[in-house]
Amino acid sequence: MRRRLGSRRERLLFRLPSSLLSAPFEVFAAVSSLVLGATILLGMTRPESLHTLLPGLVVGVWGGALVLGSVTLLAGLVRRDPEPPFMAAGLRLLGGLYGIYAVALLAVAGFHDAAQVAGSQLTIAALSFYRAFQLRTVSDVGDRIHEEA
Repeated sequence: MRRRLGSRRERLLFRLPSSLLSAPFEVFAAVSSLVLGATILLGMTRPESLHTLLPGLVVGVWGGALVLGSVTLLAGLVRRDPEPPFMAAGLRLLGGLYGIYAVALLAVAGFHDAAQVAGSQLTIAALSFYRAFQLRTVSDVGDRIHEEA
């Protein structure tokens, strides 16, 4: 006999794609980058380190790229069958953008003042590139298996 899902929380979790529950780093990267990029595009925040080094239009493009990377990553995540190429592309874009931000922080504030924040941004960038590499490897192996069959 099947157990009926009783609580509202259980029903909600049952409806979510499994990739949202099994990929917490990707969900964190996508949601936080989407919020950050949207606030930059809407003019609600102004990252001083980027504005010091880059023209305002380029900072807007950087915010738009954050939104694009987030949407690409989420597009791969929310499907019932996750799409590793979409996820890898989104992670690569986000990793590069976080790396740019870390360099801008170090250039404007200096190593002594910005080392911790820049280090966290570089860690997110490195993890994004590493996960993108893992996802592409899984995707490539899956493609070879389908070609041989």
